[in-house]
Order: sequence, then C-alpha cells, then structure tokens
Amino acid sequence: MKGMNTQTMYKANKSILLTLCLIFMGTLNVLAGDVVSYGFDVAGFEVKSNNYTDIKPNGLKSGKVTYNPTTNTVTFNNVEISRDGKDHRAIHNKSCKDLTIEFVGSNTLYAEDAAPVRLETHTSLYVGKGLTRIIGDYEDGIYITNEKEPSIIDIFGDPDGNLEVYAYHSCAIKSNPRWDGAVSQVFFYDPYVILEGKKGDFVNIDAYINWNSVVLPRQPEGYVHLAATEDASNPNVINSRIYFGNTDVPTVIISPWGATVSGTTVKYNGTTVYNYDIVMTNNYAALLTEDYFPDANFRDYLDDNYFSKSVLYVSDLDKVTSINVDSKSISTLAGIEYFSKLTQLSCKSNSLQSLDLSKNTALTTLDCSSNNLTSLTGIGSKVTSINCSNNKLTTLNCSNKTSLQTLSCNGNLLTSLYCNGCTSLTSLKCFTNRLKTLNLSGCTNLTSLQCYSNRISNMDDLIESLYDRKGLSAGILYAFLPTSSAEQNVVTKKNVNDAKLKNWKTYQYVSGSWSLYEGVSTISTDITPIDNTIDEATPLYNLSGQRVGSNYKGVVITKDKKVRMK
Repeated sequence: MKGMNTQTMYKANKSILLTLCLIFMGTLNVLAGDVVSYGFDVAGFEVKSNNYTDIKPNGLKSGKVTYNPTTNTVTFNNVEISRDGKDHRAIHNKSCKDLTIEFVGSNTLYAEDAAPVRLETHTSLYVGKGLTRIIGDYEDGIYITNEKEPSIIDIFGDPDGNLEVYAYHSCAIKSNPRWDGAVSQVFFYDPYVILEGKKGDFVNIDAYINWNSVVLPRQPEGYVHLAATEDASNPNVINSRIYFGNTDVPTVIISPWGATVSGTTVKYNGTTVYNYDIVMTNNYAALLTEDYFPDANFRDYLDDNYFSKSVLYVSDLDKVTSINVDSKSISTLAGIEYFSKLTQLSCKSNSLQSLDLSKNTALTTLDCSSNNLTSLTGIGSKVTSINCSNNKLTTLNCSNKTSLQTLSCNGNLLTSLYCNGCTSLTSLKCFTNRLKTLNLSGCTNLTSLQCYSNRISNMDDLIESLYDRKGLSAGILYAFLPTSSAEQNVVTKKNVNDAKLKNWKTYQYVSGSWSLYEGVSTISTDITPIDNTIDEATPLYNLSGQRVGSNYKGVVITKDKKVRMK
C-alpha cells in the first residue's frame, strides 16, 4: 500500500471488511438454511422449519401436538384446545397440500366465533382409536374453502375410531368454494362419524358445478349419521350429491327434524328436501336411539357402560353379557331383545310393567324383583336363578326348566304357578300369593319350599306331588304363618304325617321363629255349641287354619271339633 494516502487506505480497508462480512453472513445462511413456513398453524401457532419440534398452541389445555415434515403429518395426541374470537381456530391449513391431520386417543377441538378446523387445500383427517370431537360454536365445525384448486378432504382411520363434528348454530361441515368451477369433495372411509348441525345444514357443499359431492364410508361397517336436533334456518339436508365408493354400502341415517326417508328421497312435512343420489342399507343391528331403546335411562346406561357410538352391529351387541340397571327409574326394557348373548340381567327396583325375554336365550340369571310387572314371558331353558318377587304377576310358567335351581316369586298376586318338571330346582319361595293349588311333580331335587300365606285349603295334592326323600336329607316345608292376615292355607295333621312319610318336615312361624307344625285335626262337619269352659290357653283356629284368640267371633276349630264362638 505504499504510495496510498490515508483516505484511500481507509476506503480499501472498508471494502475488504464489508466483503468479509458478506461472505461470513452468506456462510451462516448456508449453514442455517432459510426458515420455511409449512403453510398451516395450530391454534395460532405458525408451524415452521425452526419450531416444529416444539409446537405451543394457544388455548391448549392438555395433550401434545407434534409435526413430522417427512410424512407431512401433524398429530393431536389426547389434545384439548379451547379458543374464542374471530379467526381463533384449533387448526388452519392454508397451503400445506396433502397434509395429514392425525388424531390419537381422546381429542376435543372447540372454537367460538370461528370454525375450529379450516381447510383450504387437500387435507386428510386420520381418526385413530378413541373419540375426537370437533365443536364449532356460532360457526361451522369444519370449514372448507379454496382459491385456485379443488378442495378434496379425506376422512379415514381405524374402524374403532370415532369422529363427532358438531355445529351449535351452523353446519357440521361447510364448503364454500371461491372460484367458478371449483370442486369440493369430502370422502369418508372407516371411522364412525356423527355430523350434527343446529339451525343450519348438516353438510353443505355449495355447488358451483354438479360434481361437488360427499362420499360416505367405503367399508361395509362404515357409518355416517346426519342429524339436526333443533329447528334449522332452511330445509336443506345436504346441498350436494352423496354416494358410496363401492357396492359394500354402509349405513346412512338421515334425521332432519323427524323427516321421512322413502327410497332416495327425504321429505319433511310432505315437502321433498333432498333428492340426490343416495343408497340406504340396514346392515346394522340397532341404533342407540329412542326408536330402538325407548327408555332414556336405559339408553344412558348403555351409553355410559358399553357404547360410545349410536350405531350398533351384532359384534357390538354380542359383547354385552351382563346388564345391571337396578334402581334407575326405568319403565321399559324394550331393546333388551338385541342382546342375544346376555347371560345375567338385574333390573330390580324400577317401574317395569312387562318383560319379554324370548330373544335372550343365553340368559342364566334374572333378578327383576320389586317392579310393577304384570307380565313376565319368554324365559329360556338355560336359566338357573329367577327372582321376580314383589311384583303384580298373576301367573308364572316355569314348567320343565331343567336348569332352574332357585325360584323366588313371593309377594305377587299369583293364582297359577307351574313348576312341574324342574328337575334341578332346590329352592322355591312362593309365599304371600293367592295360590289355591300347587303341583311340584318332577322337582326331584327340591329341598326347601316356602308356600305359606296362600289359599291352599287342600294340601293333599301338594303333598302327593312332593318328591319322596326317604334315604335323603329331609325336605323343609314352610306351610303356615298363623300371624299373617294373608294366611289361608289349611294344613291338617294328616297332611303333616303324609309329608313326614316322604321325609318332609312341616313348619309354622310362631313367636319370631320357625318351629315344627302338627297341623289341625280333620275338620268335622258338625258345629258344637259354645263350650263356656274353654280355657284361654286352648288353641283355637278359624276355618282357614289361622290361630285366633278366645275373643274371636264365629266358627273355630278346637279339640277336633267346630265350635261357634259368640
């Protein structure tokens, strides 16, 4: 630099320094790379190449959101997001084409005044096992729009996945293409889906051309439920075409305010509101709705304990082997017939009036006590235990149920009870009824019979039908309850002796305990005038066999005679 003046040297050095700085900064850019936006945000958090490993959504209450740029998948893992305010969404895909939004476990995406899910390009929603709810309040649940290309939305996932999309004041899914000739398509595949809109359409795909469509599940057990639960602002059910991907058509349920479905036409108040391409099928066994299970409390029990969806297939119903709905204020168990594998049913302390179990052929244990039953029918041959006590039954037929071991039907209004041929029956409680006869022939294992407080005035036939237990443990016959106003049985000494010959012991209930009963003597037809010398300690019995006091007025039996007490 010899010969350069100071100013020239300064300018040269500055130029060199600037060049070095530019080279250094360029090197940094090469090393670091440009920060790239992936074209979507999660609850206001814009996902970029420098932050995708630590996504921090606004309004996140629980769970975790991750993004894998290699597979272009954003995953919501047991996430709950709640947001409010205009444009405050749970996820907004602006330009990330072929993005997959994956839901794992239990997820809830809620937004007020904005659609929680807004999609502006081709997007797939994958619903894994579990339940995902998308809820729009004062806005749509899922809003689809496009600027320059078709919006094609795929909804698929695990067959046990559940997706519920609710819009409290608008559409469950709304498409609003922004260019003439735009195409919007929504494809449903495996997951169970509920789309519910209030005060609006359920699925509304604005039709710029005729190819806009909703494509429903392609699997045989796919399911979409389109429903409105309040009055809507217009009668459109679906403002687009609807069809299936193959001949294995799934179930489509359309329920707009009680609309009727006839063929491919939906009518509401006699007016056609939907007449596009639709295929209806009945490959489900039942729906968890009022039509199939009329009692709301019974539906709530099934929903809380067994089912997280409304459509029920045979495979779902067959998993239910035990139902316990004790004390749940249930007035009808209509729908119980769908549970063909049910083995145990307990429905005591409700307000049931009838119970038909003819379809529940696998049932082994039944407790329907303390209801208002006047009819109990269809009990199968596999039942081992029945408790139908404290109802209003007048007749009960359990004949030839060879598996039945215990039967409690006490506290009814029974005038007819058929138990003959119940070879496994060991215990029968039929006390406090209105029985005049009882035949237990063929009950070869019966050891305990409680038939007191009935109207059996002639015990001969009953004693004769009892199985002869000589050489076996004694049978116990609880035949007489003298303190009961309902007692009208007459048990004679002959009856007691005949039972004893078959190794049956006869008991009465006296002074707070059961004791052996001798029976009354054979009733004479003559009436002896009053014997004023009768001692107060002398036992007196009315003509029904009930013990009475010395102040009793009328005909009594004492010392093998009839006596008129004045």
